[in-house]
Amino acid sequence: MPASKKQIDDLINSNMYWNDNEPMHKEVNDYVSNWFTENEKEEKIKKEYEEKKEESNFESEALKKNENILPEPPKEEKTTLPKIAITDDDLVKRNLPEITKWEGAIDHAYKDKKGVVTTGKGIRSDSTDFYHSLDWRNKDTQVKGTYDEVESDFQSIMNAPVGNYTADSYRNYTLLRLSNEEMNKQTLKHLEEDLKQIRDNIKNFDKLPPELQDVIIDIQFNTGHIEKFNLLQKAIQEKNIRDIIIESHRKDIPEERNKAMGKKILKITDWDY
Repeated sequence: MPASKKQIDDLINSNMYWNDNEPMHKEVNDYVSNWFTENEKEEKIKKEYEEKKEESNFESEALKKNENILPEPPKEEKTTLPKIAITDDDLVKRNLPEITKWEGAIDHAYKDKKGVVTTGKGIRSDSTDFYHSLDWRNKDTQVKGTYDEVESDFQSIMNAPVGNYTADSYRNYTLLRLSNEEMNKQTLKHLEEDLKQIRDNIKNFDKLPPELQDVIIDIQFNTGHIEKFNLLQKAIQEKNIRDIIIESHRKDIPEERNKAMGKKILKITDWDY
């Protein structure tokens, strides 16, 4: 089921529609405009069909002329193909490239803008036990780091300054690095744990449109706390496009990422969940 008139009205009554400075202004205006264009076409086609049906009325005329008309063949029942159940593996594979795009692939430890020790594709690593569980390798020899080497790196990065620094600024604070295989392994584990948490908090997650699933996965991966997005959960259950876009917006990520999530939501073609 495409967007309803109420959903469109909600968008029209939002700042996104009227305020030129809103990041999603153009996309929302285009979406609303296209909706009205498509619905006008549908109404026109429907009207033309009704007029032609009224003019010809073949079935009624045939019945009047011949009472012994052959009975209509039985109508074929319309069957709707069941939706193919998507697996967790499918969800992970679908989202891994975009997670990599937004989080990057940093092979050394660094501190994010909030001062949290992170590595790989946005993997939080500020726990001693978790940091030691990673497969750290010497940056020059690729030999597995010893316990003391890993601990030395951990203490070094924990004591590194916090500020508006790039991840690359922290490269010289450590001697050990992660392989691409290890970064992917940790990202996959992260996503699998995220899906468990999402299903504990988002009603009917597996029945949601794929674009909406992807937005929820991005939020959970990025924040680790989808359960705190109460207003987003409410908007999803109410199928409120405007509020879904607003409540999926995060203040501490690049606006480009927020905009990409908004565009995903506007690509949803079936709101019947």
